[in-house]
Amino acid sequence: MAAVDGQHQWGLGSQRRGGAIAPTTPETSGWPLARRLLEMFRRTCGVLVVGLTLWCAGLVGVAGAATVTEFPTVGTPVGITAGPDEALWFTEENGNKIGRIMNNGAITEFALPTADSTPVGITAGPDGALWFTEFFTNKIGRITTAGVITEFVIPTASSQPFGITAGPTGVFGVSDVWFTEASGNKIGRITTAGAITEFALPTAGSNPSGITAGPDGALWFTEASGNKIGRLVPDPVWTEVPGGGLTLSSPAVALEGSTLRLFVRGIDSRIY
Repeated sequence: MAAVDGQHQWGLGSQRRGGAIAPTTPETSGWPLARRLLEMFRRTCGVLVVGLTLWCAGLVGVAGAATVTEFPTVGTPVGITAGPDEALWFTEENGNKIGRIMNNGAITEFALPTADSTPVGITAGPDGALWFTEFFTNKIGRITTAGVITEFVIPTASSQPFGITAGPTGVFGVSDVWFTEASGNKIGRITTAGAITEFALPTAGSNPSGITAGPDGALWFTEASGNKIGRLVPDPVWTEVPGGGLTLSSPAVALEGSTLRLFVRGIDSRIY
């Protein structure tokens, strides 16, 4: 392609220098980075592989096509996550249901046992089930891929659970489910057995919302009203059995998720 400027015409391989036209190099041209790299490769090797040309054409912005398909629901879908069964699972905020949709668009719905619970967030749990938040009824729900639903009441009243995620694998190889409490101003942790622990946030009224497990083994979350990003490092819950210090006769136990680990101090002073 060429451009015309008055009496002059130049192509993509040239540029103006004062009143004259001079050829450009990949290093001095205004070409996109991918194209400059491609041109330098061509000049160096003298050969362009067709496949490489097509690949680079994609990098410099050749428009591609996207196909969007929509599948109607009637329950105001909000959260969605990939399930362990090759299906997608979603919450229906106003429909008070959990939905399951296959790749072909076939939808199955499961009504929640508590009326007007307003399910919002949903995530695949470490136990092969789906876990979700019930915003207005202050519960965490669990649904198996067969549609069996269990609900767990959050200790803090009217906490308005919102975001939810499977946590990082703990030091004992066990993972829990974590959630935000928008009005409770806390981060909650629920084991696969349903035991809940809550962690208050230092900023009052921060309105924690979204949450995810980070690559560093911590939980990262948003504070919508506090205008902050929060990070929480999960620690094992330690409980020591009565009897004094940690010895062979007086062990300690650590509850990591729903798994209980036993620790003792050996005669060599090492922990086992």
